[in-house]
Amino acid sequence: MTRNLRRLEATEADILKTITDYLEILQAQGKLIYIRHSPSNVILSWNLIKEILHDLYNRFIGEGTAFQKIKSSCFRKLPESQLGAVDLIVFRRKRIEVTKFYYVDATDVILIEVKSPTGKVSPAQDRWAELAVAQGCKYITARSLEDVRKEFK
Repeated sequence: MTRNLRRLEATEADILKTITDYLEILQAQGKLIYIRHSPSNVILSWNLIKEILHDLYNRFIGEGTAFQKIKSSCFRKLPESQLGAVDLIVFRRKRIEVTKFYYVDATDVILIEVKSPTGKVSPAQDRWAELAVAQGCKYITARSLEDVRKEFK
């Protein structure tokens, strides 16, 4: 019996899920902390929902208008400074040897842009990466979990 495979390559979402699962394990072990940056967070207040439902129920507005109100309040345009921001921001403590007997603790900031094996980095992502590296952050484009694991060795 043969099975039909829809795809052979992992999608960007598959790779992101694998990497975040790995980072969750490292965070639980106390080795780092991370933030998953999601630019399309839904921002919709309960009062706005009640208002839209009330207007729709009383037929003050139609379904199309209700949809437009929800859409315009949920998906706000990102500020220019956030265009191209990375998917994951990782903070990891490191120890720097100043002399043979003296160490200084510092924090690495590692920025991870997740892409599929064939995905391309956009011009906005390139600009954001340049700015981040200029601030002293490490930046990697991860196309697999191995790309991240290499950085953390």
